[in-house]
Amino acid sequence: MKIKTLLLFGILSMALLPSLNAQGLIIKMQDGTENQLLISSVSKLSFSGDQLVIAPKSGTPEYYYIDGIQKLYFGVITSVDENLQDGNTGISVFPNPATETITLINLPEGKGIVKIFSLDGRLIKQATLSPHDPAIDISKLHSGIYFLVADGQTTKFIKR
Repeated sequence: MKIKTLLLFGILSMALLPSLNAQGLIIKMQDGTENQLLISSVSKLSFSGDQLVIAPKSGTPEYYYIDGIQKLYFGVITSVDENLQDGNTGISVFPNPATETITLINLPEGKGIVKIFSLDGRLIKQATLSPHDPAIDISKLHSGIYFLVADGQTTKFIKR
């Protein structure tokens, strides 16, 4: 319980520091992997038993065993998506790179089919998304670069 309290206090105190201009929450695991989440996409942080629960504004919560977390910190998230860098209002993917889930922003109104292709052009995954549920589970994809096509627009993302 003491570890949970200290961890939660550290998260909250870092988030409230006015001089901290962080854009992402980064969770480094004991095995060396990292998961990055945009702060603006997180609705709530809480604990359930021996797990840290991160509830996004849309999509399903992510669970992390506390003893599996090596480091939890705020920082700038690296992105390979040109749409975010040049101010284009096309469809964008975050976090990028990602390990478990990606979320699409700037989806058109209504439901749409999203297709994920490998670099060699093979269709890897297809999903129906709406602006109210823009998340896609990519946990079963192999590490690499993928292309995502939605509403006639293409963007790329990296699966770690």
